[in-house]
Amino acid sequence: MILFTVDIYFAGSLIKNHLITDHTLGIALLAVLDALHECLFSNMFVFGIGALAQFVDRLTEWPYYGSLIVKIWLPHEMHSDLVVLIEQALARTSQAHAGHCPAVDEVHKAEASLYFNQLFSGQLTNDEMIGMLALFKESTDNRERAIFSCMIVLLFREFKLFAHFSKRLLKIYAVFLGSLIKNQLLTNHTLDIALQNVLDSLREPADSKMFYLGIRVLVQFVDRVIEWPQYCNRIVQISHVRSSHPELVAFVERGLSRVSQAHGSQSSADDGYYANDIEAEATLHFQQMFSGQLTSDAVIQMLAQFKGSTDNRQQALFQCMIVKLCREYKIYAMYPEKQLKIAAAFLESLTKNKLITHPTVWKICNQALRAVLDELHEMSVPGTVKFDRRT
Repeated sequence: MILFTVDIYFAGSLIKNHLITDHTLGIALLAVLDALHECLFSNMFVFGIGALAQFVDRLTEWPYYGSLIVKIWLPHEMHSDLVVLIEQALARTSQAHAGHCPAVDEVHKAEASLYFNQLFSGQLTNDEMIGMLALFKESTDNRERAIFSCMIVLLFREFKLFAHFSKRLLKIYAVFLGSLIKNQLLTNHTLDIALQNVLDSLREPADSKMFYLGIRVLVQFVDRVIEWPQYCNRIVQISHVRSSHPELVAFVERGLSRVSQAHGSQSSADDGYYANDIEAEATLHFQQMFSGQLTSDAVIQMLAQFKGSTDNRQQALFQCMIVKLCREYKIYAMYPEKQLKIAAAFLESLTKNKLITHPTVWKICNQALRAVLDELHEMSVPGTVKFDRRT
């Protein structure tokens, strides 16, 4: 996809004459590189050659960029005069400065912005983006690692700007940031920054967009939050979090309680350990369903078996899973689209198969189903957005 909408040949003159700088320079350089990747002798490829010829004398400023162009052409043994010119320029350039070129950084930032645009416009799903970034993070390719770093920088740089965005975009951003934490793609200081941003958002007024964003992010990695007990304590001490999302606070507090028990006295009663074991297994089954390891139908069949079982443990598991559903159903409505669809299928089957007979529990299941379906309906509303990088 060509990023520049003006004649790419004209872009070469703009670059040559220093008329574009910063991220616009990065976008232009990336556009030329994209054109050179097109089919040989196509119009766009010819335009790319023409643009490059305009600013070839400046390539000494961007050794890495020049090396990318050489890699494109060498296998085809074409435009040998330009290749030789570029190689000579690269040879004259000190390699000590090859990794510190602002313009090359801008190319990476332009690519990072493109991926964000694709995420927010729906061209890339959250799962696809997370999968791609997981590969980029561990890649041996310098460019891919640089794009990963740029995307993380942009992610944090734009964080507070999302207070001005629509709720639809806030949801996409929240799921993405929360998924980065959940999937351990943020570590060390980047993880610290992300967690602090979430905590700061939760301290905003309960009717603010930043609070809405913070809650949505937290839900995505709530299963990991007990890894940081002090962080949990800070969350549950925020009064308006407790009043507006009691189910989320209760979830975190139960996690804290389990951690405390695990580090507490070894003289606890056997039935206490048994109860914790049952809840851990119930949690595992839900995690398997939402991660796709178990289908919703498989979980329904398992629950049906547990309900009719004469085994005390299986009966306890059934009761525990239903209790968890009642306690945490409001969290379902804040899941990503893929998990929302799983939740909808599960809740529909749960009532359809008459596994729920208690009127209050049945009512809660229907409330959860309505919330999930409403959320899915909101997500289906089309819309596009551009992720603008402000410098």
